[in-house]
Amino acid sequence: MHRKAKKERGQARLPDLRDFQVRALTMRESLLSKSISVHSDQLKVRKAGLPHFLPWYFAPIGIFMLDCYSSMIEKILSQDELLGLRQTLRAAGKTLVFTNGVFDLLHVGHVRYLAAARALGDALVVAVNSDRRVRELKGDGRPVINENERAEILAALRQVDYVTIFDDVSPRYLIARLLPDVLVKGGDYGLDEIHGREEVEAAGGTVISLPFVEGMSTSNIIERMKEAGK
Repeated sequence: MHRKAKKERGQARLPDLRDFQVRALTMRESLLSKSISVHSDQLKVRKAGLPHFLPWYFAPIGIFMLDCYSSMIEKILSQDELLGLRQTLRAAGKTLVFTNGVFDLLHVGHVRYLAAARALGDALVVAVNSDRRVRELKGDGRPVINENERAEILAALRQVDYVTIFDDVSPRYLIARLLPDVLVKGGDYGLDEIHGREEVEAAGGTVISLPFVEGMSTSNIIERMKEAGK
């Protein structure tokens, strides 16, 4: 009798766990059918590459993964969406920090820099150069990682609140529209070289040049990889 009751109690828990499977698969199908446009209808976020069959006992993990992926993708905004968010943050009295760059082959210098930038306010937005502009700035062979994936990688970082892609040679136009409270660049830029400085300071904002991590750059990493491959 005791053994039978124990078996029945074990079976009674299965529907709840299998319900997690149903929820996970439903969420998965929702994401797979979703194509999110975040840059002039050109950037299409990659669909979640999750397995077609999720065992019921892994369903809670699957739901967690999908929740994380969904939250990450929601960080990637079009410029119009970003401007709307700016108004919301301003109304709430939140400090918005802005930085921009290529962020190709993310390395420890990037991570430390972004963490320091995030500490300067309540939210950090990172504007990423489009592939076309990176080729103009860095030459053929760059970027190594395309704009969609660079945006996705940055959005996965805890210290980054929002990501957008810009296709201009300079971020000045975007900065002038957004008018962040704090404009940040790496220490390899002098204050007089930071695009958007005049607009931000005229609006009462602050412009900061953060320390550069010596020896850390994507170009250096690429060169070391080439040397290692010889």
